[in-house]
Amino acid sequence: MFILSFVFLFLGTGFKNADTYSADSSIQTTKVAGYYKKVFQAEDSIVSGNYIYAGKLYQEAFILKKPFCIDLSNALMVELLGKKDSAKVVSYLSSILTIHEETLNELLAEKESRSGYGLSPSQRSKLLRQLPYWNNIVPILRKPLFLSDKKNKIKLEKLLKSDQDIRHSACTKLYSDFYANSKCRKEIMYVDSINQKEVIKIIQTGTIDQFSVGKSGMSAIYIIALHNGAWLRNNIHNLLHTMVLSGSFDAREYAELMDRYYGEHRDYENPSNSAKKIHLPGYGTQESNIVNDILFIYLFDENKRNEIDNRRDSIFLESYKNRCMKLIWQFNQSYFHFLRYDILVADGEEYINKRIAECQNPSSNCIMTQRNVINPK
Repeated sequence: MFILSFVFLFLGTGFKNADTYSADSSIQTTKVAGYYKKVFQAEDSIVSGNYIYAGKLYQEAFILKKPFCIDLSNALMVELLGKKDSAKVVSYLSSILTIHEETLNELLAEKESRSGYGLSPSQRSKLLRQLPYWNNIVPILRKPLFLSDKKNKIKLEKLLKSDQDIRHSACTKLYSDFYANSKCRKEIMYVDSINQKEVIKIIQTGTIDQFSVGKSGMSAIYIIALHNGAWLRNNIHNLLHTMVLSGSFDAREYAELMDRYYGEHRDYENPSNSAKKIHLPGYGTQESNIVNDILFIYLFDENKRNEIDNRRDSIFLESYKNRCMKLIWQFNQSYFHFLRYDILVADGEEYINKRIAECQNPSSNCIMTQRNVINPK
């Protein structure tokens, strides 16, 4: 009974009230800044192997605002490797199940990490089953907890379906670069325009976050915003920036979204008006990738690094240097994942050797490391 009471106190009062917006937005922004500061400190403690202190920092962060799922996942693993506090394990796991709308059986059966951005589910499942109190908490975890805004979640999922359907239409199957084809482009632009307007309406209806529309709803917002970037539309991006400051949209995902928008897209009607000129080097989220189990990270000179850090600091993110250090650490273990990176499919041995040679050049601006997985005991 104690564990169950703690769960509803933690999920209800602890999480819910933490995101009640203050009339003074600066107070809310201070809370959000504090959340990220403690989360990044918790990650530093994980890297140094101090799981007890990391668990304390996560708990303090989650009091300031409702946690993001990636932080809940790492906090859960901290407990499984550290104190094994039953109330926290149930609280974190219940929240993860709610956000992903999964049953306990579905979560335990997972084999792969979600998009390279979360814990290794198979290892997590093994540690959960080894808990001495596991059989006692299973009935609690089987009780469903529901998202608070299913209506908007369903709307967002339908918008995402229309986004994907138009990109798999008869027209797009005829052209490898369907964005460059005038007919395909106009069809896609029309659907994207409608989706953008609808997403803006949904965001403006109230508090939209992972606990209201789930991971699927937030992913729909991300993808529709990204695809509208192909036409240099940034209306959703401006709203998402406000959501970042209020704590309802993850700053790490926003930074990645903006870097992809400015780094990947161009003005198809006027190719000389490249969005890349406006923003790069951005937030530094697109400067690393994996090719055949080798991690490549691209560096910057001091001026560009300072520019990146100033931009990252404006949305509460840690420095680019710290990000790179955690990427390398994360690459060599499979229990914790703080950051997402691109995994490229190599075009054969010649391509790989070319990349390696580039990094081995003394004047190059990249570093590389081969995977050497060492997991915590």
